[in-house]
Amino acid sequence: MINTITLPDEATVLEAARQAAASHLHLVIDRDGQTKLTPILAPGMQKIAVHAKQAGKVAA
Repeated sequence: MINTITLPDEATVLEAARQAAASHLHLVIDRDGQTKLTPILAPGMQKIAVHAKQAGKVAA
């Protein structure tokens, strides 16, 4: 059995991604549509890729 952490519905994508990165886990969605953190990708899970762009000034 795989140890997974089911995220609450109130969690934002960025919060979930930060928690996954800090815990060295994968952010996934399972067959039932639940968002989870897991150490490995099991069959039927899809990894959610998140890239947060930061707005900043470009040096001229």
